Amino acid sequence: MGFLSTLLYILLGFYVFKWLLRLFAPKIMAFALKRLQKKMTESFTGFGENQGSAPKRDTSKKPPITKEKTTVGEYIDFEEIE
Repeated sequence: MGFLSTLLYILLGFYVFKWLLRLFAPKIMAFALKRLQKKMTESFTGFGENQGSAPKRDTSKKPPITKEKTTVGEYIDFEEIE
């Protein structure tokens, strides 16, 4: 009897969760979309203000040092023997 009551509680909990999710899903989605829209609006607010000026370059950085290639050894091409 204990196994059946446990199984019944699990199924009942699943269906209650499913019902609550259907009840609150539209409100949760509307809240998430409004929040996303607010973030996107804030991120694109200052986008077009600096189009006329050229970006400033940092001239204090030194160019990267190139390393010379060193030969490690001789390349040997092996062929298959039949």
